[in-house]
Amino acid sequence: MQRYILGRFIQGIVSVILVATTVFIIVRMTGNPLDVITDPRITEQERQAVAERLGLDQPVIVQYGRYIASLAQGDFGKSFQSQRPALELVIERLPATIQLTTAAMFVALVIALPVGVYAAVRRGSTLDAVVRLLAFSGQSAPPFWTGIMAIWIFAVILGVLPCGGRSGIQSIILPAATMGWFGAAGIIRLTRSSMLDVLGSDYITMARAKGLPEWIVIWKHGFKNAAIPVLTYCVLLFVLLLSGAVVAETVFAWPGVGRLMITSVHNRDFPVVQAVIILVSIFYIGANLIVDILYAWLNPKIRYQ
Repeated sequence: MQRYILGRFIQGIVSVILVATTVFIIVRMTGNPLDVITDPRITEQERQAVAERLGLDQPVIVQYGRYIASLAQGDFGKSFQSQRPALELVIERLPATIQLTTAAMFVALVIALPVGVYAAVRRGSTLDAVVRLLAFSGQSAPPFWTGIMAIWIFAVILGVLPCGGRSGIQSIILPAATMGWFGAAGIIRLTRSSMLDVLGSDYITMARAKGLPEWIVIWKHGFKNAAIPVLTYCVLLFVLLLSGAVVAETVFAWPGVGRLMITSVHNRDFPVVQAVIILVSIFYIGANLIVDILYAWLNPKIRYQ
C-alpha cells in the first residue's frame, strides 16, 4: 500500500509539471500582455522598460526555465496588473469558492443519496421514472442557463432572493442550488445503478431471510457496498465543482477564484491564470489519491500491489 501511494505521489508530481508546461504554452498563445497592460500612447522605450520589469523581454525558453524554477520554490510569480503575488490573490478568493462549492455539494448529497436509493428500491415505479427524468434534465441543462433562469424566477419575478453578490446566507442559495442540481443529477444516476447491482446480491437476500428490518438491509448492507463508486464520484465531483464554479461565479457575481480566472484571462495576467490552473490540478490529483486510499478502507478485499 505504501509503495502504491508513493508511486501515485510521484505520478502526481509529473502530472503537475505537465499541466504547468501546458498552461505556460497556452496562455502565451492568447497574445502579448503588454497590449493590455501598457497605454498605447507610451513610447517604445517605455514599453520596453515595462517588458524588462515583467521579464517578458527574454526568449520564451528562458521565461519557461525561470517559471519552472520559481514553481519548484513555491513562487507563482507576481500579477502583471496589481504586482501582488499571484498565489496571494488566489488564496484571497479561495474561501469564497470553497464556501460555494461546499454548499453546492451539500445540496447535491442531501437530494441525491436518498432519492437515488429510493429510486433503486422502487425500480419501475412512477417516481422512479420521474427521478430519472429529473436526473437527465439536470445533467443536460447548461449551468449558465439554469443560473439565469433561477435569477429570473426567484430574484426578478418573485423577488425573494438576491440576484448576485456575496452578502449573506441568502446570496449563496441560488448559486449553490444551480451547481448542486448539476451535481445531484450525476449522483442520483450513479447511486441508483449501484444500488440496483447490490440489491440483487446473495448477501442482501440472506439479510432479508434473517428477518432484519428493511431499512437496515438497504442502508447498512446495501448502501455501504454500493457507496464505493458513489464515493469516488463525489470526491471528484467536489473538485470538478470547485474548478467549474467559474460559470456560477460569473452569472451570480460571486467573488471567487473562477471570477478571478475570467478577469485574469481577459487581462492576459499570465501568472494569475497559471496559479489558478496549477492549484486546481493539484486539488484534482490529490482527490484521486484520497479516493484510492478510501477504496481500501471501504472494501478490505482491495489490495494494491
